[in-house]
Amino acid sequence: MPNGKIQEEHVQSLKQMGDWLQKNGEIIYGASAGPISPTEEMVTTQKGKKIYVHILDQNNKIFIKDFEGKIKSISMFKGDKPLVYQNNKFGLLVQIPESEINPIDTIVEITLK
Repeated sequence: MPNGKIQEEHVQSLKQMGDWLQKNGEIIYGASAGPISPTEEMVTTQKGKKIYVHILDQNNKIFIKDFEGKIKSISMFKGDKPLVYQNNKFGLLVQIPESEINPIDTIVEITLK
């Protein structure tokens, strides 16, 4: 507001954004735009050899057409269990366990060779 106060109806959403950034900020701060063009369903960021796919809908499969990177591993961000994926001439298909779907932002980490 002009007086510097935050409207009461925005306080909770700003707190949620702050909590999310505190937990996941490393994939935003110091990262660049990822190699995959953003869509309604996903957006990517990248830091070095790690690509972070932010899945914005609640789909348990993602398909990235014409993915060209050489993959070392794919897992959930901050997860150690590899995800099932298939990479061929058509693109990259990644299966995400239903239990890992986040209603706001499901984050998949692709580590390149």
